[in-house]
Amino acid sequence: MKIRSSVAPAALAVFLVAVAIRLAFLAAVPGWHLDTDHLTGDSIDFHTLAVNLDHGRGYALEWRGAGPLRGHLRPTAFRAPVWPAMVAGVYKVTGSSSPTTGRVAVVLIDAATCALVVVLGTRLATRRVGVAAGLLCVIYLPLLANTTQLLSDPLFGLLMVLVLLAADHYRRAPSLGRAAVVGLLLGVSILTRANGSLVAIPIVLWMAWTARRSGWPVVFARAGVAALVGVAVIVPWLVRNEVRMHAFVPVATQSGSVLGGAYNSKMTDRGNPSWGTWDYASVIGPYFSAPSEVAWDRTVRKAGLRWMGDHKGGTVKLWVMHAQRYFDLFWEQGARTTVLQGNPSPSRTVNLFAVPEWWLLAVLGVLGVVDLRRRHVLGPWVPGLLLFAGLAFSGVFLADATRYRAPGDFVVILLAAVWISERVRVGLRPAR
Repeated sequence: MKIRSSVAPAALAVFLVAVAIRLAFLAAVPGWHLDTDHLTGDSIDFHTLAVNLDHGRGYALEWRGAGPLRGHLRPTAFRAPVWPAMVAGVYKVTGSSSPTTGRVAVVLIDAATCALVVVLGTRLATRRVGVAAGLLCVIYLPLLANTTQLLSDPLFGLLMVLVLLAADHYRRAPSLGRAAVVGLLLGVSILTRANGSLVAIPIVLWMAWTARRSGWPVVFARAGVAALVGVAVIVPWLVRNEVRMHAFVPVATQSGSVLGGAYNSKMTDRGNPSWGTWDYASVIGPYFSAPSEVAWDRTVRKAGLRWMGDHKGGTVKLWVMHAQRYFDLFWEQGARTTVLQGNPSPSRTVNLFAVPEWWLLAVLGVLGVVDLRRRHVLGPWVPGLLLFAGLAFSGVFLADATRYRAPGDFVVILLAAVWISERVRVGLRPAR
């Protein structure tokens, strides 16, 4: 897939501006230096896994639960493998295991996402739309906030843009080779964040739908190639888990902690500042009494599913609360800053601007969809809409919030850029 020469300078300019703004943001908000004492949440595991890989200890974490293996370094599947492996590669190449080094890689990845949005917007609409969307990504605070730690979300966002670029390349001239590229990127996405599977399924179905007029053999061939390549990417990790964890682990042992933490009565209480997120106590307690990571995962998953079965009304209530969190349909800042992760930023000041920025772009994005439909040019945007919907479904079911939505927000930003660009075009049209 070639980038048109007229787009490349604009994409490069957006990349450089994005790098500069992100470095300035890091220096001004959390502080430039990031050491291990300042890592929080998921970043702690990502860094530890990367260091262990870099030092030849394998993909392992210290087991702090019960049993004879307590205190020993043990193979793990708690985190999807691509991001820790990439950070380990950065540490190996640079010769530094400092989280600050890893965060520079995060900045470059996020800036590359902004640049590729320029390319995607140009392919889906016009160069003006692409440049506008890229610049909006540059100053979009939820994306900026995700660069403050060693989180997998910026890489996942980059992969989502690449998936849509590959899908558009396939749409223009379908072939088995292009279908395979889509499948490859979807497989890597799933190994970066397990909920990538909820993007893969609708994208592969879309590929089948677009081939329907060519006959069933073509449908099965193209969609089948994408699916098979995606599965082929994932299978080695599944085999590794079977061998090292002695159990079938579909990507990561996180589903239990997600279901057990999100689905319980404490999370339905709006008086609790952490409403609609995770009750970490209900997850951590079973961890310290479990003999292994797999046993812990199964225990808390069963508890979450049991609660859902016994509290159907409460489950629906939680889905509504999860939707409020995911789409930022609330304002209480105390309900944001008390939650370690998931919100635009631990900084109350950043949140005061990040949330209204999202609201504005979301409204403009809806107007962009209306505008595309009115002009009968919505077809090329279907993969992007499916991607955003898949991530949203996962977010509402799994109690995700802004941080987890941000990697797909570029779709909304692109749609907002469509509406803005159309208004500019109409405004610049000479009067008759």
